[in-house]
Amino acid sequence: MSITNGLSHARTFAFGVIVGGLVGAATALLITPQSGKEMQSEVKAKALALKDEAEQTVAKGRHSLESTATTARNKAAETLKRTSLTLHQTARKLKSPNGHDQTTASETTATDVLHESIVDQAQ
Repeated sequence: MSITNGLSHARTFAFGVIVGGLVGAATALLITPQSGKEMQSEVKAKALALKDEAEQTVAKGRHSLESTATTARNKAAETLKRTSLTLHQTARKLKSPNGHDQTTASETTATDVLHESIVDQAQ
């Protein structure tokens, strides 16, 4: 599930909860044979319960979105590290005619610094 898709589902669900609560409250107002004060008290209690439920739904959606984003960030960093290492090793092999690593100390140091820089940026 993509991050955008997860956020869309959370919003849709939260919207459905709110609309369902409002429809239920309106139906209760029309059907219930209670006094005005009793009705106000009940509607207020249901509105507070609906608010709490909506807040919990939003919190769950936020947690799910943050978890998905963290997982995606970690996977991207790991992929970047692996790719950087592979490129680093391939570059070393391409520098020698027989495919063995024959780079000088200064070339190795420069390549290592570049590799470490890429890995640090991934984190």
